Amino acid sequence: MNRLLLLVIIPLGIGILYYYFLREPIVVFSWLGSSNFYIPSSITQYFDFLPTFVHVFSFSLLTWWALDKSYEKTSVLIWVIINLIFEIGQALPHKYLIYFPDIIKSYCINGTFAYDDMISIFVAGGVAYWVMRRL
Repeated sequence: MNRLLLLVIIPLGIGILYYYFLREPIVVFSWLGSSNFYIPSSITQYFDFLPTFVHVFSFSLLTWWALDKSYEKTSVLIWVIINLIFEIGQALPHKYLIYFPDIIKSYCINGTFAYDDMISIFVAGGVAYWVMRRL
């Protein structure tokens, strides 16, 4: 199997399992008409950055792959910027969120801003770029 495909699928799978088992019920599951199997755990305090890392890393690689393994910096920057917007949106006072589309507003109101996620965004972007340069 293609190494790049594994580098996308395995982290995404880990991220999905993390959300399914270790995150409190969230908006995404209600959008999908589903629920998760939340297991309260103290492990989340150490790995709560993981979904953000996985999102930036995997989608940067996936975008780069879709662009025929070109535009490494662009592929990373797209997902770093998207994740920064969503993370900063969670820190905004709710009165400013009225200007956002409902789906983004709902995500930001129900989410929690975390500095760990901000760091994770940049680290994941750097790791994704490093991997791209070596594949």
